[in-house]
Amino acid sequence: MRPSMFSTLTRVPLVVLLILIAPSGVVVAQSASIAGVVRDGNGGVIPGVDVTTIPQSGGLVRHTTSGSDGSYRLDGLPDGTYRVDFDLRGFELVRRNHVRVGRDAEASIDVALPVRAICECVTVEPPSPWTQRPGQVVDKAGRPLPHAHIQLVGREEAYTDNEGRFFIRVPVYEKWSLTASDTGFRPVTEQVSGEDAATVVLSLDYQGTTGAPDVERFGGCECPGGYLLPYGGR
Repeated sequence: MRPSMFSTLTRVPLVVLLILIAPSGVVVAQSASIAGVVRDGNGGVIPGVDVTTIPQSGGLVRHTTSGSDGSYRLDGLPDGTYRVDFDLRGFELVRRNHVRVGRDAEASIDVALPVRAICECVTVEPPSPWTQRPGQVVDKAGRPLPHAHIQLVGREEAYTDNEGRFFIRVPVYEKWSLTASDTGFRPVTEQVSGEDAATVVLSLDYQGTTGAPDVERFGGCECPGGYLLPYGGR
């Protein structure tokens, strides 16, 4: 007996039927990537470099580390304009601004890290009595700003870690001026002392990156034992 049309259709795999009836307007979610190679000034690849990216106006911080061949890759980025920081002890921190990524597009960002200059460090004796307080630089939404510039006015300056954090040693009975700034954000200055043990939070307002250079380099000395101390591994 010749099979009926219905019995023939029942043999068609279910997945095919689902494809046939799927709405034509369905779009598969897509995202973009940033990838490249980190090298030194002589062209040699550098493994172990911390690569940090956030949207230029602030947002979710993403991290990765360059591999043994100096390559790195950050996937799953929504469309937008980003900044990318490359950080490794002994080298200057290099920032790439205005990195534009779009759907189905990979931004290729290769970078060369200059060696940090050698300098003489002077041991700083904090005032007595003094205390140590944690701090963090964030945007107005409370999201961390990695590698923001912090300056203890008239004393020393440093950069936050890749989550915007730092430690500060301050006198208990005296207030010092602490300023935080970052690319595209309006600087903020606050008076801090050791009377309060709470985290010092400096919140910056985004004002745009018009005029900001495509490449920034943050050098200077890395002297332990000062007033501004790294929170983590920097």
